[in-house]
Amino acid sequence: MAEIAFEKLRELGEHITACNFCAACNRPNSGIEWCRLCSPHKNLSTGNSEIDEILYSRQIHAKNCDEIIEYVPHSDFKDIRQIGQGGFAFIYTATWEKKTPQEVSIPVVLKKSKNPIHEFIGEIRVHCDCSLANNYITQLYGITKDPITEEFMMVLEYASKGNLRQFLKNANSSELSWKNKTKILYDVIYDLHIIHKKGYVHKDLHSGNILCFDYYTKISDMGLSQSVYDSKPTVYGVMPYIAPEVLENEKYTYASDIYSFGIIMAEVSLGKPPYAEYPHDESLALAICNGLRPGLSAGTPEPYCELFRRCTDTVPEKRPSSEEIVTTIRAWLLFDEFEGAEINSGSNNFSQDSFPDSKLEQLSIPKSYSK
Repeated sequence: MAEIAFEKLRELGEHITACNFCAACNRPNSGIEWCRLCSPHKNLSTGNSEIDEILYSRQIHAKNCDEIIEYVPHSDFKDIRQIGQGGFAFIYTATWEKKTPQEVSIPVVLKKSKNPIHEFIGEIRVHCDCSLANNYITQLYGITKDPITEEFMMVLEYASKGNLRQFLKNANSSELSWKNKTKILYDVIYDLHIIHKKGYVHKDLHSGNILCFDYYTKISDMGLSQSVYDSKPTVYGVMPYIAPEVLENEKYTYASDIYSFGIIMAEVSLGKPPYAEYPHDESLALAICNGLRPGLSAGTPEPYCELFRRCTDTVPEKRPSSEEIVTTIRAWLLFDEFEGAEINSGSNNFSQDSFPDSKLEQLSIPKSYSK
């Protein structure tokens, strides 16, 4: 018992040496220069009570300083540059001159949502729920506010290698070994499993929403994510990745996300976006509903092909769960399943040879479809 007590005292001493004492309450800090009890957000008002509550709740439940979400003054950002605009958000890069004792500069992404404030808050809540369970979801550093428009913006980590679509286009052959491709897919399905485990469907999973870092890959953009029980049959997203049942006005389910993952498998195999040669119109949507699927590159290992076929099965109930896929791909990595498999830029044929010759009059594609 004495030895255990001594060890705990030693650990406390090391913690205090590393983290110092809180200047406000004079207790040992919870982390380096950070005290959970003396929350910097406790008396802070962002102008929105729900966001205030999220920031404070995150602070008091955080296990370390990396888990808190800060309210960052917009003046702390330099070199702000717009790099993209989608159907639901404006995207900027910036440098965050973080006011810490070390005075660090951090490259970040700023995301200004086009959605109503309640949907923006919903996206923050999904981020919080999923990232507390998993450090690999794209990190939400904080919230800021545009001083001109007074619109809130999310402060997110910057991906050094861009999104998956960009990475596949620019990567060299050594970066696209089957082992590396498998690792990318493992990271994606692991994130998706956490999202599903927390009761959400992503609803917009595609290579533009998967970010690549030096040693790992992360799912991003929770803007359309919602509880699987609240999911409505409204179609948004990038058509090649949308499950056929969703194109036919069915609700998004976990299986719909699995279909999207299957299409990402094809993209990782081929090294290019699916159906790149074809317009993303009603003819493509109809062909997908009738069984059209992307091809895989020549030389793709058979276990990979089989999992792709299962993930993109027309019948949602026949698709594997995210948990099953995590187990399968983990085994591939553990046993070097694809060691020695050749990388080939050639492509197999699509699962159906051609698109329909003409559009049918009674086409079951929602008018609400939005890219």
